[in-house]
Amino acid sequence: MRWIKFLFRWDGRIRGGQLLVLAFAVELFATLLMMALVFTFLDRDPGTGAWRGDETFYLAVAVSHVPAWAAMASLVARRLHDLGLSASWMCAVFAYVGLLCLFEFAWGNSLNNTWLGAALAAPIFVAAIWLVAAPGERGDNRYGSAPIA
Repeated sequence: MRWIKFLFRWDGRIRGGQLLVLAFAVELFATLLMMALVFTFLDRDPGTGAWRGDETFYLAVAVSHVPAWAAMASLVARRLHDLGLSASWMCAVFAYVGLLCLFEFAWGNSLNNTWLGAALAAPIFVAAIWLVAAPGERGDNRYGSAPIA
């Protein structure tokens, strides 16, 4: 149970390598849980043999990934703390993703254009690389003591 407390804790600091490993583990767990839910509760389409993309599928995605998103937000908040920044900087990312969703709903299938989708996703990719690669503050800062390397 200590790992659950660790994943959902918002105070303290973590290094970039820890963020990378923990983010991978959280997403892997969420994906495996989603697959288990889909295989257990969904029926295949008799005509195509594919899994149906109905509301039950989206419910399985939500049930498995909403806790993962909360855990990821806490990990990113602690990484921002290690960089000496407030966790409120995540609001910029949420706003950008929200704008992308509005853009998609307003113009429908516009993100199916590969170049446009890549261009719009590039800032998030750059921010993720920066979060992992940027050196944290040395020593203690206002968010806590330096994490063990």
